[in-house]
Amino acid sequence: MYKRDKDIPVKRVRLNALTGEYSDAPLTEPFLKGPIPMAWLKAAAELPGKAFQLGIAIWWLRPMSKTKSFKLTRRALDFVNISRDATYDALKRLEESGLIRVTRLPGRRATVEVVTPVRGDTYQETTGQKCYQPPDSLLNQPSDS
Repeated sequence: MYKRDKDIPVKRVRLNALTGEYSDAPLTEPFLKGPIPMAWLKAAAELPGKAFQLGIAIWWLRPMSKTKSFKLTRRALDFVNISRDATYDALKRLEESGLIRVTRLPGRRATVEVVTPVRGDTYQETTGQKCYQPPDSLLNQPSDS
């Protein structure tokens, strides 16, 4: 009947716990799950090219990962309109600025880990590279907790 799994019509449903009945479940729009440090976003926005768009894609993928590091997906890159070449450049810029750590293996997608500062810390890494120092005004803001 169906030659490919993608040809099978699928309907999303949600179970109502009170009545035990199923109802239609609408598709949700993608969203960013926070908190996302403003100092991190500001540092990414100051970089040239598509670094900021890649940063948005990274922060979109990060909460969906069960580990600290995760692989960039084509879907995420397409969502923020980044080409393959622009991705390589933006990864390099974000890594050089100390905002992410990247593991690259031949023939595989890059594995990314977000580097987030502890309040009052810098984005220092063990590589000895010059890293971004967030301004005190961003680090010394009162926390909501």
